[in-house]
Amino acid sequence: MAGILLLAWSAGIVASIDNVLRPVLVGKDANLPDLYILIGTLGGSLCLER
Repeated sequence: MAGILLLAWSAGIVASIDNVLRPVLVGKDANLPDLYILIGTLGGSLCLER
């Protein structure tokens, strides 16, 4: 039961973050696959840490 609740809560948080942050970070008109956007976002954030 705890695993199912954790899965449901995590899915809700991830979906909310994706719907809010993706348009802000990428723009609404980006016609890129999600994988490219994820790699670019993670790569950019890793470069900012150095």
